Amino acid sequence: MQITKTLFQNKILNNAIRNFTFPDDLLNRHDILQRWINTLKAGTLEKVKETSLQGDFLKDIFQDILGYRSVISG
Repeated sequence: MQITKTLFQNKILNNAIRNFTFPDDLLNRHDILQRWINTLKAGTLEKVKETSLQGDFLKDIFQDILGYRSVISG
């Protein structure tokens, strides 16, 4: 007999799901992501050095879409 363990406690997970709300700026976040997708599909990203995109990618994806903040920005 195999015993499995869950990664999350059901009570905590259910509470998080019950209290979840989408951010007010969800459409803006989607637009940012869509611009990256369109640029990728157009082949533009293959023509540009990764290091020149890094700053924009980190800002757009991690700050603007996912909401991460640096220590400096609070």
